Amino acid sequence: MDNKKLNIAVVINTVLKVGGGFTYANNIVEQLLKWNQNRFNFLFYSDKYETVEYLKTKDLNCTLIFSGFRSTLKTIIKHKNRQLRIAKKVSLLFKEDYIDLAYFLGPFSTWTDLVNTRFIFTIHDLGHRDALVFPEVYNNGEFQRRETIYKEGAIQSFATVVDSEITKNKLLNFYGVNSDKVEVLEFLPNIELAKVDADLGKTIITKFNILEPFIFYPAQFWAHKNHKYILDGIKLYEEITNTRLHAVFSGADYGNLNYILNKAKILNINEQIHYVGFVSNEEMAYLYKNCIALVMPTYITNTNIPPLEAFMFKVPVLYPNTLECTNILKQATININLTDSNSFVESIQKVIDNSDEVKEKISLGYNYINNLQKSNYIEPIAKILNRYWEMRQLWD
Repeated sequence: MDNKKLNIAVVINTVLKVGGGFTYANNIVEQLLKWNQNRFNFLFYSDKYETVEYLKTKDLNCTLIFSGFRSTLKTIIKHKNRQLRIAKKVSLLFKEDYIDLAYFLGPFSTWTDLVNTRFIFTIHDLGHRDALVFPEVYNNGEFQRRETIYKEGAIQSFATVVDSEITKNKLLNFYGVNSDKVEVLEFLPNIELAKVDADLGKTIITKFNILEPFIFYPAQFWAHKNHKYILDGIKLYEEITNTRLHAVFSGADYGNLNYILNKAKILNINEQIHYVGFVSNEEMAYLYKNCIALVMPTYITNTNIPPLEAFMFKVPVLYPNTLECTNILKQATININLTDSNSFVESIQKVIDNSDEVKEKISLGYNYINNLQKSNYIEPIAKILNRYWEMRQLWD
């Protein structure tokens, strides 16, 4: 190849409202752009028109990928008053752009459309294996879809990037993937939150009539996110202490929102539950800075981004840390038992009392984020890309 630069296709088939998945992809894009190297050109692609437009605001050119006639028709209808670039199939695009290697910033099925293009795959978790009772990871063929895409993607990829050693070990055990082709890249918080003026987001309080003290849970409304645990906890806390807690829920609705809001009415705490939908970075930062705690009673626990963002703001985190999760989540969070609302009451009281345990965990989390940001975060990706570059010198 005469040591010429390689064209790397960075594929971001996710949108801003997805939350953690988009935060992850956005962080990787920023890290790649900051990486000082002379071997690779990075070109960006997405099958989501919203993402193409978002990257434009960051002065990045992103090409729209054809993702099927139904999806393309939806995009045309949704954005009928805007001029859309004609989306092309990924195999044709990559051939025209002389792509040497594709890097998928999520477990996207787009790799199945590749022709003669090697790729890096990304798997955030194997939650469909961990929590298959939930409809979002099992119903309508979703379990089998993930099995096929994840297994074959990990096996056929040049390398696979995962969120933790936990997921790496599962990948090796479940699918027989070679250990030396799996790299761990830890999650980062949304760094943009620390850069904005949080006071600009203060209007969210009056807009949704949010009273203090309030807890915060930024999560999509899937069943496994377990918003119901917070409702039961708030109700029990009020019965025991005669103190009203409020909860702020942000995130997209994937079918469980009405169920949760109706449950709040049944418990007669609906005035204490505030669904704010999708929020800006300024509003998100304000909510983090002013909540008494982040409470995250999810059943898929290995890794999650909201606790890292709470660490960044020195906010206490309530988390089911006796379940399988990374060491930092075990060490820097206050445990909640998902089968016992009393543990919510006990843990939230520790926060309100500002106990020594809470202070220690806040310090552990904050120091972890500081050290993570100072580290050579891009190193696992650089290792993969440089290994591919060396191999690619062996043929024309």
